[in-house]
Amino acid sequence: MTPVTVATGIGGGEGPVWRPDHGDLIVTSLSEGWLFRIDLAAGTAERFADTAGGANGALLCADGGLLVAQNGRLDMSGWLPYDIPALRPTTPGVQRVNPDGVVTAVPTAHRLNFPNDIAVDVDGSVVFTDPEWKSLTGRLWRLSPAGQIELIEELPHYVNGVSAGPSGLATAEDAGLRWLRGDDRSWLSPSCGSVDGFAFDVEGRVYACQPGHGIVVVDPDGTVVEQLLAEPARVTNCCFGGDDLRTLFVTDAGTGSVLAWEGMPTPGHPLTAFVPTF
Repeated sequence: MTPVTVATGIGGGEGPVWRPDHGDLIVTSLSEGWLFRIDLAAGTAERFADTAGGANGALLCADGGLLVAQNGRLDMSGWLPYDIPALRPTTPGVQRVNPDGVVTAVPTAHRLNFPNDIAVDVDGSVVFTDPEWKSLTGRLWRLSPAGQIELIEELPHYVNGVSAGPSGLATAEDAGLRWLRGDDRSWLSPSCGSVDGFAFDVEGRVYACQPGHGIVVVDPDGTVVEQLLAEPARVTNCCFGGDDLRTLFVTDAGTGSVLAWEGMPTPGHPLTAFVPTF
């Protein structure tokens, strides 16, 4: 399967979110400190919300807004092959983006490192990853619908993506994927390699981004079964979208674009929107 380019000009894209009620795609940008709204019919990307810093993973809220994992602003100049704007650092944490694009920080007394990715758990709470780039360690945090943030786990290794599938949450850690289902921290796939953001289909397959390699497809038993993109690409995160959830949208930070694999044989797992009460 060959992807199509649906939009360009987003810089170091991350955190794609399909909004079914709007029929559009929102993506974050690590390098720009903005969220972009992708008009799929027009093939354009327009600025939607100014987060400053480094907007990383994101998820959909029930009102059409979003929650964003804000890393504070990592220097991407040595990683991206094009000029990027001057740094606009902000406090690492979680940001709430209203449907009108107004951005507010979720308050917390905890000192966070570099929040990376974010997903809704089966109980309606939110889990986000918080790696430390220098020590290559990480933490997992939970955000309640009331806005309380509490530590789940300290990890002696790096943690990256987190996503929800038919069997619950999983995280990208070490050189593979690990379950996060209550006390279940067993391996989903210990051999898929180091991956970034990922998404599940309705049958439990994982589509995981490997910057420099492409999309690796992992069966529910952990077996790697396919590589969707052979040529090098700095893919960072992905989500399913479209009316039938059969389009796999992927952010490619190397070209500052959004790619799409249309007509996927299996639809994506429908994600639960977060319902904040704060």
